[in-house]
Amino acid sequence: MLLQFLVNEICKIHGAKVELFNRNESKAQALPYIVDRGNSKIFALNYFYKNFPLRLFCYRISDNIIVLFNGGIKSSGTAQSSRDVSLKFYEAQNYVSKIVRAIIDEIITIEDAQIIFDDDAIILY
Repeated sequence: MLLQFLVNEICKIHGAKVELFNRNESKAQALPYIVDRGNSKIFALNYFYKNFPLRLFCYRISDNIIVLFNGGIKSSGTAQSSRDVSLKFYEAQNYVSKIVRAIIDEIITIEDAQIIFDDDAIILY
């Protein structure tokens, strides 16, 4: 279900609209988005049910760019305390910090819907 959502709704139809990334997990976001059918402005998507257990961590850079990390089954109240996703949660936080730092340091630049990076700087980073 999550793969279908990513391919169909994000890649082909809507893009990485901010409304689809409302499950903030510290610096990163987690998919699937929190279903709020009553307040949804533009999405009437019926992919996920309440308490959908799978989490996929990501970082939304723009409406055209998301970086996907890892995920797993969220088995407790928080990602940090879930045996299956705790390490993946912390890895995602670390990756987001590195991406943000690389953008600030202009090692990575965003132009339109592309990520452009300095090959030499990435090796040294």
